[in-house]
Amino acid sequence: MRKKRFYKSVGMILFSGMLGFGMILPTNFDASATEAVQSGEEDPEVVWTEESQDNSPGLLEKDDFQEDPDWRLHYSQYLKRLHVNRKYPNYKYKIKFAQKGHNSPYLVIKQYTGSKTVTTIPSVIQSTSVRVIAKDAFKNNKTLKSIRISDRIYKIEKGAFSGCKAKIVKPSYLKKQKDGSYEARAFVKVPGRKKKVSYKASKVTKIKGTRNVTVRKNKKKKIYTSVYYAGKRKTGFLDYSILKFTSSNKKVATVSKYGNIKGIKKGTATITVKLRTTGKGYRMKVKVR
Repeated sequence: MRKKRFYKSVGMILFSGMLGFGMILPTNFDASATEAVQSGEEDPEVVWTEESQDNSPGLLEKDDFQEDPDWRLHYSQYLKRLHVNRKYPNYKYKIKFAQKGHNSPYLVIKQYTGSKTVTTIPSVIQSTSVRVIAKDAFKNNKTLKSIRISDRIYKIEKGAFSGCKAKIVKPSYLKKQKDGSYEARAFVKVPGRKKKVSYKASKVTKIKGTRNVTVRKNKKKKIYTSVYYAGKRKTGFLDYSILKFTSSNKKVATVSKYGNIKGIKKGTATITVKLRTTGKGYRMKVKVR
């Protein structure tokens, strides 16, 4: 990095010297390019207006706004416009923010407007996660026979399915609360305690586990996952109900929904462990002997 800065400084000194001796520059010389080099900008003419954002050929992500000092505000404004101007089939929804300062955008399902007999509540709409199913969202619906709730849902408000007799298939991490609502809970088994400790899944910030595992052919090994709640590591290991396990090579090693690795044949595979609510996770390399 220092070498780059050094050569850049030398280049600018030589350039200044050339101007001082009255050297003539080519007629097609672009002075703006020199200004871009001096300021460290690659493209000084790019202006992020609302029009350019809305007409972007693809969905914009957080990283597209990082150069903007007020990127959180402008990113949240972009998302609001995005979800107001675009519709999702069979559902009405609204965008909200979990924290002050335009942080952590999420969507709330307000109403089901379709006429099908089977539906799956989406987990993501236009790159934004669906987190809440609002009160009366499926109230008195007579056409639906089956409703499947996708991962990433944090809360089902009381009365969301009142008067609806459809079969509801929901993630096992959603637990009924005293007020009649359902909330995503992360259960942690602590050594020495019979009862598991329960945490709000929405405040689980990180999960972590062993990076390298060795298992013999036709033998099993259990995955243990540590949990970080509000940035702090908690004692114990996370229950499998809120985790999703996948193997990169099932011919070498498989993994069950309970987090049990089984060696199939000699070789290596990668096991991915993710939170069903956010998709955050880690990977471990498995070697089968």
